[in-house]
Order: sequence, then structure tokens, then C-alpha cells
Amino acid sequence: MQRDSCPPGELPDLLEGCAPIGVAGCDVAFLVDGVCLPSRTLCGDGSFAVPTEGCVPIDGDAGCGVGTFGDLIEEVGDVHVDPASVIPGADGSRAAPYLTIEAALAAAGDGGRIVLAAGSYDEPVEIDRPLSIIGRCPSLVELSGETPHGVALVLTPTTAVRVVDVTGDVNISRVRLAGPGVGLIVEGSDVTVSGVEVESVGRGIVVASAGTVDVQHPWVHDVQTNPDGTRGDGLIALAASTATVRRSAFAGNATAGIASIALAAGRGGRHGGRHAAWHERFGDRSLR
Repeated sequence: MQRDSCPPGELPDLLEGCAPIGVAGCDVAFLVDGVCLPSRTLCGDGSFAVPTEGCVPIDGDAGCGVGTFGDLIEEVGDVHVDPASVIPGADGSRAAPYLTIEAALAAAGDGGRIVLAAGSYDEPVEIDRPLSIIGRCPSLVELSGETPHGVALVLTPTTAVRVVDVTGDVNISRVRLAGPGVGLIVEGSDVTVSGVEVESVGRGIVVASAGTVDVQHPWVHDVQTNPDGTRGDGLIALAASTATVRRSAFAGNATAGIASIALAAGRGGRHGGRHAAWHERFGDRSLR
């Protein structure tokens, strides 16, 4: 499709034909002389820029709530964790929570839910069965441990959270993934990530070994290169893996916002660089 086949103000799009230049329905906060220029510098701490919505709080509209577990409604089978708890006889109940995620993982059943109170969880987290991990809110709950992984193409040796060879659904929500390694590595599993902040080293989110990740409302930012200067991607999908990104912001990452590597001819590539990669631009299309 030739560029001059579209009317003024539009550019060729392989999926949509002629598409308008710029962002449709841009929030007024980002309009400069009629041009949509979203920037996180216009948003306060704890929020990120979404072109059609303005500055979106990472903790959601309701914030962190009150009480140890905020506004999270207790469900049957929940296993609770509060690293600040001084209640004796911890059993994972809301009244007597465990002190570590490790203890909660040992106690949680398939399809169960691990609920995290505010705190910094500097411990390995490896998920090998279907379950959910949900925090009070990303600004108060940080997972920053070092979990070894098995992805050869990822030079960073550890990750805050590893999901490996799970049959069934895994959900991770309302937490911050940080620390000296990758934020999240998904290997051969189906994972939904929602309302999560990621700031890590080497890569923010890695999908490998035919894994699938559905990323909703994350803020993946300032992912740094490894000590040897390699990588710095917000999200990367490796061979035979799938990543779907919705209502998201990738900003300030050292190498790429969203990348795909070692895929079928003509299907790989990088998007974003040091800029944001917006769901409004890519839609709900998957990286395969």
C-alpha cells in the first residue's frame, strides 16, 4: 500500500487501510497545539500516562484501601501473608497470616489465592501450579527476591517471580516487581498480569517456552541494562510464545519497550525504544 494512496492526515496501515495520524480521543491533558503528546512527566508519582485516559494511578482508582489487606474481599481458601505480623500460631488466615510467601505457597491449594499485605518481600517466588498472587496495591507491596530460571537467552541469572510449566491459570496482580534481576519470567504457562508495576534489570517481563501472558494495566518502566551493558527491555516474547498487552505503559526502558526475538521470518521486531508503547497503538494484537 502506497503512502500517497491515503488522504492528507492519514497513513497506510496494513490492518486498517488508511488510519488517522495520531491518537484518536486523546485526553485533553496531553493535547499540545492539537497534537497528542502523552508524557509521564505530566503525571505525578504513582501514576502513568495513557493517551485516551490521562494520568492513570497504578494503585487503581480506589487506591490501597484501609486495614492490613486494604479493600481486598476475603474469599474461601485465601492464604494470607503479612511480614509485619506478630500474631503467634500463623496459619494463613486473615487473623493469623504467614510471614513469608514461601510458607503461603506451601499451604495454598491448586486454584487458590495468596493475598499479600504491605511489605517488601525479598525472597524467591516460584509458581509451579495454578493459583493467584494478589497484593494490597503496587505502591505498598514489592517482590524483589532472586529466583533462578531456565531461559538460556536471558543473561540476567535471576527473576523476582518465575512461573514454570503450569497447567491451568496463574494470576499476578497489584504488586510491584523489582530487585536485581528480571521482574517476571513465564515458562510454558498461561499467566494474566494486571495492575502491576515493574522496574527491574535486564528485562521486565519475559515470555518463553511456548508461554502465554496477558498483560493488563501495567506500568513497566526504567528497566536497566545488565552490568555488561546488554538488554533492558520492558517485555520480550521469545520463540513460540505469546504476549497480549492492554491499557498499558512501557516507558524509559533502556533498550526496547516491547520486543520479540527468534520468531518466524518477518514476525520479530522491537517497539518502543526509550519511549512508551501504548495499547491504543497496538490494540489487543498479540506478539507471537
